[in-house]
Amino acid sequence: MRSLHSRIITLTTFTLLLVGCGSIETNDDTVSNTGSTSEIPLIIDEQAPTDPIEFALWRARNADSLEQSILFYFHAANEMMAVEEWQHAASILNDNVTPFSSSVQFQGYLLLAQANAELKKPLDALSALSRAKRLPAAQSPASENQLGLQRASVLETLENWPATLKERLKLSFTLPPDGRSDNQSKLWLAAQNLTDVELEYLRNDNNIILRGWLDVSSLLRNQSLTLEQQLEAFAKWRTSHPSHPASINPPIDFQLIASLGDLVPTSIALMLPMSSTLKPASDAILEGFLKTYYASTGIRPKIKVIDSDQYEHIEDAYLEATNTNPDVVIGPLRKSNVARLLQTDLTVPTIALNRLEQNPSKTNLFYFSLNVADDISELINVAKQAGAEKAAILTTQATWALRQGDEFNTVAEEAAVPVAINLSYEDTPKGRQNAIKKILLVDESEKRQRSIAKWIGEPVESISRARQDLDYIFFVGKISDAKQIRPLVDFYFADHIPLLSTNSLNDTPPYKLAKKEDIERILFTEIPELLVETDNAGSTDSNLILRLKAMGSDSLLLANRYPVFEQLANARLSAKTGIITLDDQGVFHRRPNIVTYRKGKIVDAQTAFEFQGEETQQ
Repeated sequence: MRSLHSRIITLTTFTLLLVGCGSIETNDDTVSNTGSTSEIPLIIDEQAPTDPIEFALWRARNADSLEQSILFYFHAANEMMAVEEWQHAASILNDNVTPFSSSVQFQGYLLLAQANAELKKPLDALSALSRAKRLPAAQSPASENQLGLQRASVLETLENWPATLKERLKLSFTLPPDGRSDNQSKLWLAAQNLTDVELEYLRNDNNIILRGWLDVSSLLRNQSLTLEQQLEAFAKWRTSHPSHPASINPPIDFQLIASLGDLVPTSIALMLPMSSTLKPASDAILEGFLKTYYASTGIRPKIKVIDSDQYEHIEDAYLEATNTNPDVVIGPLRKSNVARLLQTDLTVPTIALNRLEQNPSKTNLFYFSLNVADDISELINVAKQAGAEKAAILTTQATWALRQGDEFNTVAEEAAVPVAINLSYEDTPKGRQNAIKKILLVDESEKRQRSIAKWIGEPVESISRARQDLDYIFFVGKISDAKQIRPLVDFYFADHIPLLSTNSLNDTPPYKLAKKEDIERILFTEIPELLVETDNAGSTDSNLILRLKAMGSDSLLLANRYPVFEQLANARLSAKTGIITLDDQGVFHRRPNIVTYRKGKIVDAQTAFEFQGEETQQ
């Protein structure tokens, strides 16, 4: 309830506004001995609104000058922000404050950026900050810091970590001492959120301080080192770089690693279904786990493997797994068994290898999987960074594809991304064509042409054009499906609309396709492990098996590092399945890489687009 119960408004707020436009002269002698003016009342016209926001708007509409009007509108917008009326505040600022040169124009743009950020319109927020930067008021050091801090905050919302890191780095040189600690923590968070490809790309920068941060992040990414070896490597780095900010104030991650000590597991039990249809998946997970286990140096934990298929109830398998008092249990894999763990007394930290539709928080229970929701979230974030929001969903009629389409719809709704249409198609030439025409509204265009032809009594010569309000299509299918869909989209003059997909698309090596250009302009997710030159080259394993092996490797990594996540809310871990984080429900999330096909090869999407830009310039 923001309405006032009196028509007496305290003097301070409006005095400050009127002083700013020269309407009131101040005299220090009029200030009370306490130094406060907040108790001095200003009697307002009896017809004035009692609501603070309505009162400010009323004063703005009845102001004696444009400057006064702008100041009162600015105050109204501030009041709206205080009660979370973001849209109303943005409208007031856009219409009545930022278009006009005034003493609050710069602050108006900053407030507009904040409102747009709250409205989940980060690109509009960045646009407001860009306009603010061009004002004379933006040239002071304090104003530059205000702009930088707000820009960094918006970039964090967009999850554009390379840009965030660079913005925070600039701020580290200009912020006053009391703001540097928080900025450095957020700078480090941005560095830890970088994919390995992004990190290597930033190494091209000649900034020595930036390279130092990247070096420190790389130490934690080197999973071939034990925790003790990582600490030793960091200590050696600090000796070589004594004046670097990371050396003077080390990231908290290293402090936590040093304190782990006895928390590093000495024994681990795995529960996997080794005798059923899930045996191939379990074999792959176990192989990945053991490969990392034997590659590690130092003292290794004891390992116990339980075939959960040999027990009628998962509770019995869990009792068997824990009867030797392991420090960590990994498993189960089957989703129904994960659900049953919610009703089980978990005596040791347990990392389930699947995720549920709802993942309630439970003591000692963590969820780790290759759930497609993480891939979809990253696709939506990348699209937002490019200013693309409105999507369409196109899936094959396979059950798994329909589920993935529904998952995108759910994640898109949570992210406030409008979905124009959710459509599946019959895998026939006619079915594919009709689906694309419906998504692009070409069928509506053809319908109008037929109506006009019928009305005028003669054929109409016209080319059916695709809709212009669609930013991208989320496509669910295999690569063999995509190579038929992409050319169809291009045929209807929609070659500017990219297809976005998850790694389900990447099931066949692209070099086996006859026309490589048929699969370009498709962005999809993939785990880092499948993008590096490793022993996987020449492997006969499917990409799905390779992903499961990476998952097994990372499960061992999490068994060693989960205490870091528990003690550090913003912990990040660069792993084989992506950048791993932990939420409040105990769910480990992955940030995968975004890649595309380029001349028959899978390449990082950023690299591909830069290469295309260079070609355009030539």
